[in-house]
Amino acid sequence: ELNDTFYDTRLDASYAKRDRDLDWGAAIGLQHQLYNWYGIEPGVFSETVINSIDERQNYYMGEVSGHINVEDAYFKRADLKYRRFFDAVSSGENRAIFNTGFEFPMNEETFNAKVKLDYVGGTFENASVSSADNDNGISYGNLQVGINPSLTMLRDDLSLNLGVNLVYGMDLENSESNFYIYPAVTASYRLLDETVIAYGGVTGELKQNSYYDFVEGNPFVSPTLTIAPTDSQYNAYVGFKGQLLPNLSYNVKGSYTAENNKPLYTLNPRNDFRSDDKGYYYGNSFGLFYDDIKTLGVFGELNVDVNRNFTAGANVEIYDYNTETGNPAWNLPNLQASLFMDYQIGEKWYAGVNLFYVGEREDFSSTVVQNVQPSEFPATLITLDGYFDANAHVGYRYTDQWSFFIKGANLSNNDYQRWSNFQVQGIQILGGATYKFDF
Repeated sequence: ELNDTFYDTRLDASYAKRDRDLDWGAAIGLQHQLYNWYGIEPGVFSETVINSIDERQNYYMGEVSGHINVEDAYFKRADLKYRRFFDAVSSGENRAIFNTGFEFPMNEETFNAKVKLDYVGGTFENASVSSADNDNGISYGNLQVGINPSLTMLRDDLSLNLGVNLVYGMDLENSESNFYIYPAVTASYRLLDETVIAYGGVTGELKQNSYYDFVEGNPFVSPTLTIAPTDSQYNAYVGFKGQLLPNLSYNVKGSYTAENNKPLYTLNPRNDFRSDDKGYYYGNSFGLFYDDIKTLGVFGELNVDVNRNFTAGANVEIYDYNTETGNPAWNLPNLQASLFMDYQIGEKWYAGVNLFYVGEREDFSSTVVQNVQPSEFPATLITLDGYFDANAHVGYRYTDQWSFFIKGANLSNNDYQRWSNFQVQGIQILGGATYKFDF
């Protein structure tokens, strides 16, 4: 019932110089995205209301970065990135990340030290959709300073990395701070040459969340988010990988993670008291729900290289979630699977297929009630069906410079919903050409 057109345009440019003992470079990126909050519930709003909704959102991004890597020196690398992200409703965010690393040989071992500074801060001009009045905006600022010392040991069949991740996190907006200690231990051991390699580890991090990252995950979020970091206490995993046959490889892994303050996308409530400039308060946008989650996961993968012209692979992921609130892990599937094949047909032709399945997800719809806490809003549980999608492409290399291609998306023409009320487009066909410049 609303306009569902979209586009995503990006331009990147970079320069890099590599010498024997040193490489460095710089890059710049620009991006413009247009999306619409078109996912209103059918048959609920009158034509007059629908015609009054301004559902269009624009996102703009600009970033600059630089890096340097050094060989045969204690100082190994450094990289710096700055990103500015803003939208059409006066939301804006700044992100700056600096990483550096050092390496010190110690007999048969190596001592490493990585240092990271990560800042994100921004403002939303609009209040939470759960608020009946759009009277106060939202501001946030989070700074992390981290150091990761580790000791790497390499033996004939054993690779062991013993480390710890120390992070000092500051909430600049609320003048609060915390110190975090995370494990950073990984290991691998060749049990049977290349046939069976056992690996495992226990790692953790203070994950810096941002408006830009949330839009990348779900472009239909409202410009009214609460941005906070995620305390990923630990990710413990163990697995086996290797070559069953010369052209058949496998990877099987089990994991258990504990995350505090993990953000989950949830459908924003319908708010009949608002009159914001943009129409994202009709139950047609998404917000964030932070929960403490423990996740048990199983992953399996097979890859086949019949020859250098034909490759295929399949993987499956199964998850079981346990939330602190007792709610479902909103919009997270318990099952995901995919299958891909790529085939080089002679010197000129190439083709590929990608099939994937995503299992059921759960969400809820609600309605804002004045002077009532959001947890008490009348709500209805939503179960989104699992969906299957099939994609394929075929191409022809006419010359070293010119290539032509045709891509097909959602070839099964499955009218599924990736997010609640947001039906995807049906079958799509894209054709085009590429040209490689030879300088």
